[in-house]
Parts: sequence; C-alpha cells; structure tokens
Amino acid sequence: MGRTAYHGGGGLGLCFAVLLAFVVLGSVALWRSPHHADSGDAVNPSTYLVAPLGSSRGALETTYPPRRALAQLKKGDILSGEGGSSQKDGGQRKARVGNKAEADDQLREKLLKEIGSSWEIDALGTDVALKPVSEPQQSTGIYYDASALIATHAEMEEKFKIYVYKDGDEPLVHTGPCKEIYAIDGLFQNELQRETNKFVTKDPARADLFFVPYNPTNVVDLLFEPGSHSYAPMVEFVKDYITHIQSQHPYFNRSNGTDHFMLSCHDWSSYTTWAHEVFDINSIKVLCNANSSQNFHSKKDVSLPELTIPGGMYPLVFDGNPPENRSLLAFFSGGDHGPVRPLLFQHWLNRNDSDMLIFKQTQVISLDENYIKLMERAKFCLCPAGYDVNSPRLVESIYYGCVPVIVTDDFVLPFSEVLRWETFSVRLPVKDIPNMKKILASIPLATYISMQAKLKHVRRHFIWNNPPQKYDIFHMVMHDLWVRKKRLLNKEIEYVYVPNVH
Repeated sequence: MGRTAYHGGGGLGLCFAVLLAFVVLGSVALWRSPHHADSGDAVNPSTYLVAPLGSSRGALETTYPPRRALAQLKKGDILSGEGGSSQKDGGQRKARVGNKAEADDQLREKLLKEIGSSWEIDALGTDVALKPVSEPQQSTGIYYDASALIATHAEMEEKFKIYVYKDGDEPLVHTGPCKEIYAIDGLFQNELQRETNKFVTKDPARADLFFVPYNPTNVVDLLFEPGSHSYAPMVEFVKDYITHIQSQHPYFNRSNGTDHFMLSCHDWSSYTTWAHEVFDINSIKVLCNANSSQNFHSKKDVSLPELTIPGGMYPLVFDGNPPENRSLLAFFSGGDHGPVRPLLFQHWLNRNDSDMLIFKQTQVISLDENYIKLMERAKFCLCPAGYDVNSPRLVESIYYGCVPVIVTDDFVLPFSEVLRWETFSVRLPVKDIPNMKKILASIPLATYISMQAKLKHVRRHFIWNNPPQKYDIFHMVMHDLWVRKKRLLNKEIEYVYVPNVH
C-alpha cells in the first residue's frame, strides 16, 4: 500500500480533548456538588447541578441524586434548588441558580444522553430551564415546508444508520482539526466515531450509508509539499485508501460507491478524489466548498456549513444588537484572495464611507472595536467568496444577528432544500458589487427587520451541540444525507458511473 498500513483501529483523535473544553449553546453543563447528599441512592449520593456554558451565575442546583435525576427528568417537571420538589410549569424544567460547583464533563454527557436529543437549555432571567426542543414552525417563514422537515427528520432518527470504516490509522484517517477554520471536520469525525451515537452501527449489513473517514485537511497538511504545485501525493493516498476498502470489504463494489460519503471543509477536499474515478463521480461529497460549477451536484452531494472555532473555544454568545441599535449598513473584514474579494476592495476599500466598513485582514481595527462587535453593530455582513465559494462569515453572521450578504455566483447554500434563504439573507451577484450600497440601502426597513428577526429562528440549525440535539447542525447534515439515501433508493440519481470490467 505504500504510505500507511490499513490495519484498522482508528480513534477519536485530537478532537476529544477540545470537545471536553467547551460547552455549546443548547447544551447544559453538569456539575457535581458535595452538598445535598441523598441516602436513598446507594450508587452515588452526589447531586446534579445544571448550568449554561460560560455562565457567570454559577450552577443550577438541584437536590436530585444522579440515578433519581436521570429517572425523574420528565416533561413538565421543575427541579427546585430547595428540596427537590416537582411542579408543572408549561412543559419546562426549572432550577434555581447556585453559587459553587465543580465541572464534570462526564456527568454532563451522561445526563444529556439520558435526556436524549429532545431537550435544550432555556435561559430565563436568573433561572435556567430545560425545555423540549421545539419543532420547526411554518409560521416563522424560514421553511419551504416545516411539516415535511419534521416528518423526514423523525423518520431519519428512527431508521438512519451509518457504518464507519475502521481501516487506516491516524492522523490521515479517523481524526481532524477541532479548532480554527476547519473545525467542522474534526467535530464530525469525532461524533461519527462515538460509539453512543444513535446513527452509527457496528453492523455494516444494517447500514444505509458508509462513511469513508479519511480527513482531507490532515491529508493536505501532511502530504502536500509546499512549492511543488502537485496534488499527486494527496490524490494517490486517497486512491490507495479507497482501493484498499474495495479489496477488503464488499460494500463499495456492491453499489459502485453510491452509498459512500466523505466529509470535509478544506478548500482542496474535492481535488483529493480525482485519482479514483468511481469514488470521485459516484460518492456523496459533504463539502463546505459546494460549488455548482466544480462537479458539486446538489441532488447527490451535501453543502456543509463552515464553522470556525478560534482557539478551540466555541462562541458563547449568540445575539447582537436589536435592529434599532445597528448603526452600520454593512461590514466586512477579511483577506484579499480569490476572484471576488479584489473586486470588493477595488470598489469599497478606503472610501471613507461611515455606512460601509470594509477592512483588509492586515488592517488594524481600532482598539474600542473588534470583529464581533462590528458584526453586532452592522445591519448587513458581507460574505464574499474567498478562494472558494463558501465563507465562515455566513455562520458567524447568523450567530450575531447580522443579515448575511452572500457575494458569489455558484454557491449551493447549506440546507437550501429546507430553508428559504431569501427570507433571512441577501444574495448579491458578483456583477453588482459596485452598486452594493445602493442595493442594501434600498431594502425597506420592515423587510430588514423581518429578515433580522428570522435569524433567531434559523440559528438553531447552525449550532454545534455536544451531544447533538434535534435540528442542530449535526442533525441537519444527517437529514440531508438521509434524503440523498432515499433518492438513491428511488433511483433519482441518474449520473452513476459504472466502470468497465475486463
């Protein structure tokens, strides 16, 4: 085989430590308290405490012991901080805020596992309540068909199974980065190889799809020779890896790879498959660079949101100023690369226009401002293509309540068969960059307010939760994969390549 031995094993990789280092919105952190021991629980008398990640208020203290807490967390219960009483309160579970707690990620994950993906955290003043994850509502205006999403999502949760090949060794396989611009790679690699993930099966006979767990980001970092201008080492590795899977397992050849998928956010991800023609044409590609002009097929492939986690620390605040306090018309700060951004800088850099704050990455933003604050002050955040059509600013804009302006021509937007992007974003053709200010300023105030309000409804679909929750970014990608699997079964994919066999 050459560069690596495919004897299996694999692992959760470098992501694991990073995942335990932060808590994300929609999840809860569990803490263990030395107080309020309950002699009725013979296994462990410690008390569960619940708190939002990054909260300065302390933990939410309950007097339920671990086993009883797991058994009694039911819809409609309120967890009291004084004596563990249970009440009804609109389907929410509430607890009082305590002062001291010691972090315990294992307890957090254990309780969330018992709760399942149907509960989320809801901050209410000085209280924090667990509430059922709400179902998508057609009235929000962001869905083509909310009822269809609910039905397909429920079907997916009940039936969908993925088999992850164990072949190959880290770091080229089974792991990926969990921070910075390609963080989504490692997060998915880790989650799809977590044994308790309900979508993963150890029995390939039960699998609907097969995950090929090489990581293009690590492949590029480790095999590409700077200055060589050659993709050969990378594409040859992927070709060897797929060929090995074909020789060791019957599943790829059985379907000509149509029920196999790869996933990555690296700019060069789609190039890594070139040397294996069947895999390149037939497999499902889950890519951030969802470029319809570069062999990305929206009926077969999946557009992956680009999620940046600076320093491995997930953002803890998802909001921003209300519309009346957003004084900037538009904001952008980024590097000068790719075919689109030079045009943006040509027309809008150094214009001394207080409505249009456009910075190159090398420019210094004043000390009383920073990137996030400017996003929170702007009505519109520009998301121009870089080297590729996608941009991490798309998700960042949604997080901070800044209506995204998507400046590219060939980008297949994430979850675009479910979400009505036109209701909460602006699509600006590259040719209209010179008229950008006029176009944005002409959007009626009522329309802008409606778009900005919809960001709060759509945000849930772009948040990473640990463990995953219904309708979050992980589940939405799983939903897209499930839909592609159904299309394969219904023979709606017409461009399957069958190699000549001699």
